[in-house]
Amino acid sequence: ADPVSLAIAGGAPVALVLAVGSLLRSAGRARRDMHTEHHHHSPGTVHQDHRHSNTRGVWARTNNH
Repeated sequence: ADPVSLAIAGGAPVALVLAVGSLLRSAGRARRDMHTEHHHHSPGTVHQDHRHSNTRGVWARTNNH
């Protein structure tokens, strides 16, 4: 048997196991670092202003009154 073929055949399963292990480890870190639901509580009334801007041309002008 060719030594190069044996080396490739022997190294492929090791590389696969290392890749799967790395994937599982990063998935575990992502699950651990997921943020929970976050709320902001403001005393009093809150006013939300929804504006739509339509920009054309090279220079844009923003009017926030």
